[in-house]
Amino acid sequence: MSGSSTGTGEFTAQHVRWRWLLLGAVCGAAALLAFSPVGVAAVGAALTLLGIAVFTWRGRRIGAELASAGLGILVPSAVPTLLLLLSSL
Repeated sequence: MSGSSTGTGEFTAQHVRWRWLLLGAVCGAAALLAFSPVGVAAVGAALTLLGIAVFTWRGRRIGAELASAGLGILVPSAVPTLLLLLSSL
């Protein structure tokens, strides 16, 4: 059964909700105008981890939506965060 994740608690790429990912990316880009990239990345990472936990333990639909939105927030904040952290070394 390689490649099959039906019935398991794994969050894989097939569970990503693309509309929520796009919504998270738009919100993340807007948040970068008002907040530090590190803070936006931290919120995105926390939301992603919360979504994966909810996906695994309780509700697959709401967990996938939370994780997708968190990943979307991480997309625009990843590069500025890395540049900021590397320049501080």
